[in-house]
Amino acid sequence: MKYTLDWLMANDGFLCDCGKRHYGLLKDCIIGENALAKVPEMVRKYSGTHPFVLCDRETYAAAGEKVCALLTEAGIPFPLHIISRTKPAPDERIVGEAVMFWISFLFLKYSFLR
Repeated sequence: MKYTLDWLMANDGFLCDCGKRHYGLLKDCIIGENALAKVPEMVRKYSGTHPFVLCDRETYAAAGEKVCALLTEAGIPFPLHIISRTKPAPDERIVGEAVMFWISFLFLKYSFLR
């Protein structure tokens, strides 16, 4: 069965062929030309203050650098972490690396406020 994006994003979830109801937490999805240009708008829409930019080297070259430039231009501060592994798998090592970076960022940010 093919699902539409609106159907998948429905607040009441969707009944899958497996017989279970699945829910998604995605509130917005922008697909189209110049979609990256809307990143600052989305950050503001959801009252973001320091969006965490996480990518690998290839994704950074393809879109991350542009996202960082757009956030900087919009005056939105952000931490950036570029995963060092080439073609990283979405596994516990990558999640752990991202979490450790984020914790370090928060520690450094808030330790100077005391």
